Amino acid sequence: MEKSSRIISTKIYPISFVMILMMCLTLIGPVVNAASYEIEYYTLARNVDKGVPSGEPIFVTDSGLEAVFLTTDDYVYSYIRFKEISGPFLLRMEWYGPDGQLYYSSEFKEETSKAYNEYWAWSRIAVAGKIDEEKSGLWIVTVHFNDEMIVISRFLILTPYLAWRFVEVYEEMKEANQVLENTLNEYKWKMEESNQEIAELKSKNTELESRNHGLENNLAEVETKYNTLSQEYSKVVSEKDSLKIEVSSLQEKLKNTQADLDSLSLQRFLALIAAIAFASIVIVAIFIKRKKA
Repeated sequence: MEKSSRIISTKIYPISFVMILMMCLTLIGPVVNAASYEIEYYTLARNVDKGVPSGEPIFVTDSGLEAVFLTTDDYVYSYIRFKEISGPFLLRMEWYGPDGQLYYSSEFKEETSKAYNEYWAWSRIAVAGKIDEEKSGLWIVTVHFNDEMIVISRFLILTPYLAWRFVEVYEEMKEANQVLENTLNEYKWKMEESNQEIAELKSKNTELESRNHGLENNLAEVETKYNTLSQEYSKVVSEKDSLKIEVSSLQEKLKNTQADLDSLSLQRFLALIAAIAFASIVIVAIFIKRKKA
């Protein structure tokens, strides 16, 4: 069974100016090609036969652990296969025990610039009779390409009893995790509903903001018209006050004129009376004078 792990799959390519420098130095020394690699896959196994891993671990997890092995297993293999790889390179596998100390290391060295397709390598540690309950626990194996760590894999080596307990607890944890996952999915669904409601509210808010913006524009227009009308009204009131003053002045002049007219009429009336009296006297005088004659 092939298991994926946390692999740093990076290619190292030559830098242009370094290649140019190497070409310039061909007369001085040989050209060394930069090493590169491309990992096809990596796995842990209980056996490797003719370059093919076999014998799955007794238990494979979907957590941060790659596998669980028993103290009764003969070996634990660390197997890596490259789709392509070119030298020069030093491929190193390091095994670290539960105490964090280096337990075992193996190396694969290529000093030439030769390129390989479907290149594979493995390293192993003996378990049965070598690793007991005191050394059981969490193990780590790393793979290094030159100075670059390209694989880190974590696994357990347990006694059969501890492995059985681990499986039991792991199943319980899986059930608990399933319940937790269902709860999280429920909350996620509720969150999606809430997000949808929030999106709808945001849409309505955007619409209200648009309407509010339109109302603000209308209000600004009304305020402008109101200010214009207020100015015109103030102007009309001012003109009205001016007209009132003029009317008052004209009324005063009219009163004065009327008084003058009344005075003039009285004078004319008196003059008329005086003229009638004078005429009467003259007529009477003429009549008397004729009568005497």
